[in-house]
Amino acid sequence: MQAYWELNKHKVSVNDSISGIRLFISTKGKSAQDIADTKDMLKGVAAQIRSSIRAKKLPFNYAVQAFAQQVVQSSDDPNAKKTGGMMMTSIKAHGAAFEKAVSKLKVGDISDVYAEKDGVCIFMLTGRNDGKFESYKPQIENALRMQAEQERQAQLKAYLDELGKTYKVQYLDKKYEPPQAIGAAK
Repeated sequence: MQAYWELNKHKVSVNDSISGIRLFISTKGKSAQDIADTKDMLKGVAAQIRSSIRAKKLPFNYAVQAFAQQVVQSSDDPNAKKTGGMMMTSIKAHGAAFEKAVSKLKVGDISDVYAEKDGVCIFMLTGRNDGKFESYKPQIENALRMQAEQERQAQLKAYLDELGKTYKVQYLDKKYEPPQAIGAAK
């Protein structure tokens, strides 16, 4: 992973932007007990995702999807149903509480509960454009996984092409002979 980073780090754009997923629950007009219960519920959601990540039950991409699904189901943000709570922003763009909650997060971490104007939130950091290796590890892991899968598929295709030279491949549709077909002439 470190070698991949060294070869590709010049391609990243370094600025103060971050990306992540925000789960917002409105507290407008709620009692102190309801607000406390909402904070506890958000703590539970964060704890569940964190424990799945730590136990390696969920790779980063799946943890992001699980958190986004929770946002779609639970968030009071009207845009959350469309965006899954995804947002790109800068740390300073959403006030002191947001800045304090996310400034020390690493990519993949979920913030503690923090208060906004009319609600409480948690935030999962999915990207930080700071030019540091640690911030890009999930993307590097994904790129390397995709590269390995492409290589595996190419090896399988080469193996099947070799078999196709010995054994005639017959497609159900006699007219079907795409250039990438098994046993096709290269």
